[in-house]
Amino acid sequence: GYANPDSFDPDRFGPERQEDIKFAANFMVFGHGPHYCVGKEYAMNHLAVFLAVLSTSLDWRRVRSAESDKIIYLPTLYPGDSVFSLARRGGDKAE
Repeated sequence: GYANPDSFDPDRFGPERQEDIKFAANFMVFGHGPHYCVGKEYAMNHLAVFLAVLSTSLDWRRVRSAESDKIIYLPTLYPGDSVFSLARRGGDKAE
């Protein structure tokens, strides 16, 4: 696990140490087993509602750039630039 896990040390997540990457298996957001977080379903439902409202209230448009044709290979494929323009439905630009 983390060195000194009980101490406040935000530098453990910095680019020099990257302990969050080295010890990724130690970080389970909602826990596991019979004692997992009771708010998990609540949080997941709120996330689903947030994404539904966001996707229905905004127009999403992809903006092409010089990196648009570069493909990144991770668990799924996506363009190298990932630049989007968001506008409220009805024509107003989202801030």
